Amino acid sequence: MASAERTDASFRRRRNAWDCPPSKRQVVTIVVCIGNAVAFGFFFFPLLNEPSKVILSIIFSISFALTAVFGIWTMTVDPMDVNVTRAEAGQRPEMDARAYCKKCDTYVRTDSKHCYDCNKCVSNFDHHCPWLNTCIGTRNYFYFYASIWSLLVMLAVSSTAGVWVMAEFALYSTDALGLGSVFFWVTSAVLATVNIPLCFLDLTLVVFHTYLCISDKTTYEHLTGKVSQKKARYQCEDESESCDAWSREERGMQHFSVTGRFDPVQGLAGQHPAVEEDSSVTSSGESSSGSSYYEGGAAAAFRGLAAKEGDPEVKKEVSSFFFGSSVTEVEEPQLAQSPTPTIPAELSLRANVGREPL
Repeated sequence: MASAERTDASFRRRRNAWDCPPSKRQVVTIVVCIGNAVAFGFFFFPLLNEPSKVILSIIFSISFALTAVFGIWTMTVDPMDVNVTRAEAGQRPEMDARAYCKKCDTYVRTDSKHCYDCNKCVSNFDHHCPWLNTCIGTRNYFYFYASIWSLLVMLAVSSTAGVWVMAEFALYSTDALGLGSVFFWVTSAVLATVNIPLCFLDLTLVVFHTYLCISDKTTYEHLTGKVSQKKARYQCEDESESCDAWSREERGMQHFSVTGRFDPVQGLAGQHPAVEEDSSVTSSGESSSGSSYYEGGAAAAFRGLAAKEGDPEVKKEVSSFFFGSSVTEVEEPQLAQSPTPTIPAELSLRANVGREPL
């Protein structure tokens, strides 16, 4: 029965962004990028004057190429937790696979989340991006981050070229393409209406993810106020080390003040109570320092962009642009009690079918 469920889940799983059907927003993203390339090459480029024509053309060409490469790679890479593939192949999970996902029916990394949109666990899940029709995790986050930077440059250059051309047309009434003033202004207005707002939205997205990188957080952690079980364990270990060092020093000084000498045995004995409290992180991954985790103007500003029930559709679209799909479309695997997970019996038997005994 478990094997049948696993096979069925694998059949419905989205491997990457190119699996059908494509999302409407993914199509919009592709149309905007290709449309900007066509508009710049056949509309803006002939109307620009030297030396701005050469400079803007070089910058636009490089940024468009990088956007295409990084965007396509982001959509092509499968960010799924490798332990799901290993389990289906009958291989033993990695040492870090200590969380059990009921949907994937296997042990996964403690920083993985199960995305319902893609129907798979994603390593170090950041968010599900509807504009690229794929999840963003460890394996493709760098390419995603690079793509939004290059997209920002491309949109900025395209917007600058549009404003530049409109200013020259208004001042000198040039009609180098012979298109007529009405067609020129309508086309320029449409391109400016699309590109300038997108440029500012993408700028905010770049600032947001730069803030996340500096803060060592993911989009999911920012929205939920939780840290992954893996990161919580590392934070607990770091806090334990610093707290233990402070505790040893304080106890040593206290013992010195009483006896007039330092006893290394007494000074190093025991553990500070704060260490035991900090080390008891719940399996939900909720940070013990959640209040300080979100302090700061930047965090408050980005939190305000998150849409809630009853908000206007415009805000929901903006929230989707920054944060991807709702966190309700994600499930956290449960931390296993046993540190050494075992392979399901049916998988072990299936992996050894046809093999000769040693």
